[in-house]
Amino acid sequence: MQWYGAHLIKYLKYKDNIQNGYVIYENIVLVSAETPGEALLEAEKYGKSEEVDTTIGPNDRPAEWIFAGVRYVMPCSNVNELSETSLVHGTKITSRFLQVESEADIEKLVEEEEVKVKLLGFDS
Repeated sequence: MQWYGAHLIKYLKYKDNIQNGYVIYENIVLVSAETPGEALLEAEKYGKSEEVDTTIGPNDRPAEWIFAGVRYVMPCSNVNELSETSLVHGTKITSRFLQVESEADIEKLVEEEEVKVKLLGFDS
């Protein structure tokens, strides 16, 4: 098995459908798979399992986190030299919060097309 870093994208959508841009959460997690294609499928499955229906979002407004897709998976080098017990499927490597203007921009981000993105900060 090979370890891959999977870049998962989800976004915050307000239930009242009033959006002033979209907050994006890019989460990079470890995925164990035999091939890049299998890693992509595993990453998509994991990303969908992380969708959250938040009853109260920022500004006390009902919202939900929606999984938009996997930007890409990248093989991790030298990771297989580490103890297998120290790494698990879904381990978060890093994450960050971004903002885009529209749902179309979210799709562009997932598809790795050019899009204007504002960096809001990193998740600790």
